[in-house]
Amino acid sequence: MLLDLELPDVHGFEVCRRLRAEARNAHCAVIFVTAHADHDNELAALDVGGVDFIHKPINMPVARARVETQLRLRRQLDALHRSQADIQAIIDHVPALIGYWDAELRNRFANSAYTPWFGLPPSQIRGKHLREVIGDVRFIADSPHIQGALRGESQLFEREVLTPSGEVRFGQVSLVPDVREGRVHGFFALMTDITARRQAEQALHDNARLMASRIVQLAERDALTDLPNRTLINVRLGNAILRAQQDGYRFAVLVLDVDRFQYVNDSQGHATGDLLLQAMAERLSLNLRAADMVGRPGGDEFVILLEHADSDEMVVQVADKLLAAVSAPYEIDGKRFDLTFSMGICLYPDDGQDHETLMSRADAALHRAKAAGRNRYQFYVAEIGDLILARHALERHLRDAMDQQLFTVHYQPQIDAGSRRIVGVEALVRWVRADGQLVPPAQFVPLAEECGLIVPLGKFVLREACRQARAWNDAGLPPMRMAVNIAASQFVDKGFVEMVTTTLAQTGLPASQLELEITEGTLLIDAQRTRAVLDDLKRLGISIAIDDFGTGYSSLSYLKRFPIDVLKIDQSFVRDVLTDPSDAAIVSAIIKMAQSLRLDLVAEGVEREAQFHYLRAEGCEVMQGYYFSRPGDARTITDFIRDWLLQAA
Repeated sequence: MLLDLELPDVHGFEVCRRLRAEARNAHCAVIFVTAHADHDNELAALDVGGVDFIHKPINMPVARARVETQLRLRRQLDALHRSQADIQAIIDHVPALIGYWDAELRNRFANSAYTPWFGLPPSQIRGKHLREVIGDVRFIADSPHIQGALRGESQLFEREVLTPSGEVRFGQVSLVPDVREGRVHGFFALMTDITARRQAEQALHDNARLMASRIVQLAERDALTDLPNRTLINVRLGNAILRAQQDGYRFAVLVLDVDRFQYVNDSQGHATGDLLLQAMAERLSLNLRAADMVGRPGGDEFVILLEHADSDEMVVQVADKLLAAVSAPYEIDGKRFDLTFSMGICLYPDDGQDHETLMSRADAALHRAKAAGRNRYQFYVAEIGDLILARHALERHLRDAMDQQLFTVHYQPQIDAGSRRIVGVEALVRWVRADGQLVPPAQFVPLAEECGLIVPLGKFVLREACRQARAWNDAGLPPMRMAVNIAASQFVDKGFVEMVTTTLAQTGLPASQLELEITEGTLLIDAQRTRAVLDDLKRLGISIAIDDFGTGYSSLSYLKRFPIDVLKIDQSFVRDVLTDPSDAAIVSAIIKMAQSLRLDLVAEGVEREAQFHYLRAEGCEVMQGYYFSRPGDARTITDFIRDWLLQAA
């Protein structure tokens, strides 16, 4: 607003005061206009809420420049408010009280979780002294911890709080000092509700004998089916071994597993899957003798203990009976489910004389049943030990493949949805055996980590990926970011940064084109060393990405503590983003958080056009997946890039 000081009926200062009193106009930028060059008038104008002063006669270029300056400031302020609102919305969904208090103990930030505890919304907490929010009694009680935080010492303690509704609640409080340049600027305060835990402890104290038996039951029973859990199964097996040793009889251990049960959970939801598991547990229990046991160690697996299994024929009859019972059709919420089951069987003392051996051999027999086509049972025989030998053989072949250089690198493009440019590729290791057979990465990568080969394998992948990226540069293709996965054991290797530096120097790839992907768990192995390694990599100019974000230890704290550039949304969320509200909510939260923290995003596993449009609408621009291109070798992806550039042109 351009406002003249001399108006016919009222002074410009009074107009500005009235304007400021109205909420809808409180943020309007007022520039006063006057013919009088009076320093006192200019100061008074600022006091009533003006932002600038223009003298008559008006110099239009100067006036235009000042107006544009105020509009630009308003747009920047609006963007800041939107960013703050996004961050506030995310923090408000965290089920804990989160706040920041400066060195004078005045609040600078609080989330909405404070309201039910202290009766004040965040807007009324900001600027208040800590004593005003939590009360004198609590402030005095917490004073030693507060003073410790202001000295730069982290604090962890528990407090009882009487809420405005009269409810007594308990919180675990963590104070983390904000130390910058050797000075404490304040502290972050996090309080989680431990009321349930404290009430349980009190109930345990008041009802010791009653609760002791209940706790034992909870510790030994599966919460979903009320069957014995893994702990009680092992106890029952141990007792059965003792009885069998004394009385000289045989018993059988059967491990039963639902074939492809994950499909049920993925297509129908975990609630339906849980109902099916409960129905299976009931059928198994009804078809066993009172002396026998059925337990659920977890997932879709059941363990059956058959006492006095005097003959193989008797075990076969029971196995047939159980498979027939659980394989009959199920009806859940009006839908019919026809499921098949596989079973592994071993006998005491023939196949083992301790519970660990019996369980492992029953599992080995189960895996043989599945390998034979599922929907059947398999007794343990000595040949099943070949499965264990096969694992050792695979390790031997893996070592030979390293020596013979049978590994190669495939690449999958990353596409900017807005510009339709290829902005990067991800390097993916592949093992093609001498006979041409492709070994799935899920088989050999975990094994490589177990047997210590992942470090040299990772070194090979990094070198080959950097070499290929430089080759694309030399061929005149637009510079692209090369993303390379780094295993935890690689990252913690003492020579890791030196190896990366040497690889970049040898291949001639600019560090700015290299992106290293690490998992969330890797960040937490050794926080201090992790920060040092990441800082070294950042100084080189390398980008850091968090791979499979949301599947591990997702935490706002490490996004703040570590120099992260990119978040990769895991394909497990993208897969069902159109059908699963939970996955959609997680994806939306990750995107908003990344935008607020100014982090780049890459969505993995985009396979359908609908997923592409959904993610783009939510604000995720960079994607990779079968919708654009499957991973391919260097020649295949080179052709893909050239074709893509021609289409874009």
